[in-house]
Amino acid sequence: MKAFFAAAAVCAASISGFAAHAATVSGSHTTDGGKTVNLGGLEWLTWDETSGISRTNIEAGAGGFIADGWRYASRGELEALFDSLWGGSFEGWDVSNLDGASWLQDNMALVSSTYYVYTNLFFGNDGECVADASFSCYGHYANEKSSGRGWFEDRYGLSDGRYPGNDNNSTVKGNTNFSSALVRDISAVPVPASVFLLAGALGGFAALRRRKKA
Repeated sequence: MKAFFAAAAVCAASISGFAAHAATVSGSHTTDGGKTVNLGGLEWLTWDETSGISRTNIEAGAGGFIADGWRYASRGELEALFDSLWGGSFEGWDVSNLDGASWLQDNMALVSSTYYVYTNLFFGNDGECVADASFSCYGHYANEKSSGRGWFEDRYGLSDGRYPGNDNNSTVKGNTNFSSALVRDISAVPVPASVFLLAGALGGFAALRRRKKA
């Protein structure tokens, strides 16, 4: 019995480690206003997980995100998400953008404030927004529930606003006032090591019981 509890403790420790990257969004979602959220069939890491970490450091292995199968959302993938959420009539601060910006705040940024909130985002593959590989595409949304308005704009991740196809802004990858738009294919989500540890622990416990009975 002691051996079983020891194995279970190891398993629990492994689960705790895996949970560090467990804040994800995937599947089908609809905003309160009825917009269908376009996640592209991908799993998205919530933006609080990477807040304050430069893209340079993440790509160098910081946080273990790349090792866990995460990659930067392409320009098209991030634009598809933002395009599905903006109000459809006015860029910048507008009541029509509140619904979509609130979904991002509540589900991706995980910030509860009703006052001014925003997220700067690294996204895109190298070369998609600027030729210099030391720069990244620069996404941005903002929201202010207290005044009933949200913010989206072409140059910061939106692609079908007033100026469709307008180039996105870019920023140096070493910036730290940013989060990262990280995604991975759902079929590529790794099975937590804890699953294998638990199976091994249960198997070992069963073997011990058989030996005792013999």
